[in-house]
Amino acid sequence: MFSLLIKDCKELLQNKKRILFTILVLIIFIISTYYNAKNQRSTSDNRIRFGVADEDNSVYSKLLIEYFKENENFASYIKIAEGNKQELENLFHNGQIDLLLQIPIGFAEDMMLLKHQPIKVLISTTDVAKAVLIRNMLDSYEKYIRAVEVNCVALFNTMEQAGMKSELINKKNVEISYELIYTALGKDKFFAFKEVNEFPVSSLATYYGFALLTILLNFIGLYVGFLISKEKRSGILKRLFTVGITVPSYLLEKILFSAGIIFILISAFYMIPALLVNKGISAIMELFILSAVLFSVCFAVFLSGLFYDLRKFMLAGNYINFLFAIMGGGIIPILYMPGFMVKFSSLTPNYWMVRAMLSIQKGINGDYIFKIITVLILGALVFYALSISLYRREEVTGEE
Repeated sequence: MFSLLIKDCKELLQNKKRILFTILVLIIFIISTYYNAKNQRSTSDNRIRFGVADEDNSVYSKLLIEYFKENENFASYIKIAEGNKQELENLFHNGQIDLLLQIPIGFAEDMMLLKHQPIKVLISTTDVAKAVLIRNMLDSYEKYIRAVEVNCVALFNTMEQAGMKSELINKKNVEISYELIYTALGKDKFFAFKEVNEFPVSSLATYYGFALLTILLNFIGLYVGFLISKEKRSGILKRLFTVGITVPSYLLEKILFSAGIIFILISAFYMIPALLVNKGISAIMELFILSAVLFSVCFAVFLSGLFYDLRKFMLAGNYINFLFAIMGGGIIPILYMPGFMVKFSSLTPNYWMVRAMLSIQKGINGDYIFKIITVLILGALVFYALSISLYRREEVTGEE
């Protein structure tokens, strides 16, 4: 297998036109990807900017702030900035904060004593949609807390009328107030959250960039299958068999060599622009690219084993890739497709490749990404095994 690897390397270096064309495409793609990555980096954070001036500085007020920081349901939508009142007001008036929350001195103590001590809230109207969302959210919390507070006051009066000792009443009052804070903060837990694994949202430039990369990967894999078919038809494969090179070794070398070259090129497309804009390189993305390349190459090699005639192989391969491109969202973005078309689209590898790359690019490293990688690797192994079986036949179905 090592001798085959040396032979392929020599053939690759001898083809000057192919190398020049590859370098030219690489430069064009890197430049376009660089500007796209630069524009994405310059875009602002769309989360609600939440400023908190904690003048009370009590245990309970800190609980309130920590809750919003640590709660996953809020962390995805809210970015909290702490500071003193003057600093945050300046940021608010300069449009750098969407919401300013001022917790007054004695807030926690007054809450335990069931005294009305309002929190001062300033909502920016620069973004009307955000302002309406924030107002409705705060109104819902206000109504809920007010309802619980009324019941606590009623309980307090009931304990007094029952002749309970003041120490016991105060003790119970503190316990109830403590529960009130946690119950109010845990309001989101009252609802049954249903996780919806929808297709990641992105700009059209990013989406079509990944979609075109997937289509390009399919056709590069088809080209690898074409080169192997040419060797098969020219009799090179039979001559290699006579010197003791087996079918599994031959196909494994072709797959690994081709996949390695393609992986290096696609990694360059991804890594060089990321390094130029000082953006981190994702190891998960690299692992996914490797699995996708192996799958595409092995699938193309499998097709080359099905057809002996080059015309039939290229016709079938181009038809399948064209079908994958259309159904997999290469022309119409997945998010613009009706539901029944999305179901058909999910049957293509292009759909899952684009979805995985968008998810990784957005930092959504869910378990399903590793499932996609696993399925691609298993699929590559299955197609490799089937290719061995097809290439071992003395006569391949089709016209010679």
